[in-house]
Amino acid sequence: MKLKEEILHDLQTQGYSYRSYLPPEQVNQFLEKFEEAHFRQARIGEKNEDLNVRRDHIHWLEDHELPVFFKNDLMSLKTEINRRLFLGLDRHEFHFSMYPEGAFYKKHVDNFQGKNSRVLSLILYLTSHLNEGELVLYQDDVEIKKILPLAGWMMIFLSQEFPHEVLPTKHPRKSLTGWIHQR
Repeated sequence: MKLKEEILHDLQTQGYSYRSYLPPEQVNQFLEKFEEAHFRQARIGEKNEDLNVRRDHIHWLEDHELPVFFKNDLMSLKTEINRRLFLGLDRHEFHFSMYPEGAFYKKHVDNFQGKNSRVLSLILYLTSHLNEGELVLYQDDVEIKKILPLAGWMMIFLSQEFPHEVLPTKHPRKSLTGWIHQR
């Protein structure tokens, strides 16, 4: 089964997919751009910097800053998801995430209050970490999956269905994080 088919199957059957996605040379292309980024303290919603809830730093990316191979693959994936799952996916937004030592992000859902256009959440891990900085998915307040960050692996899940958190890090954790919106 091809990767795209596996992702579609996972989304259809369980609402999330965690798969090896990029080879090391493509991860390195992202890391080169990551090192050039200018990070700021992440916020909750559009204005609130609450360090008791999240301590990561982000750098928003313009579409032209994403590597062409990634944009092409993302477009193909969105087309297939729309064709098979009828989600009405359209635009996307991405930022680099840097979780310095001790950073975390408490349990939350990926949408601003009163807005629910984010349909899919996507995390592409750029560094690997064992036993730290895991992504934890919940359903009905029960932990259902703990994701170990592995470089080149992508986590994609239904934004509205899975409250989630990032556990504290012991070493800097780097990723590309984004959302795909409905029309």
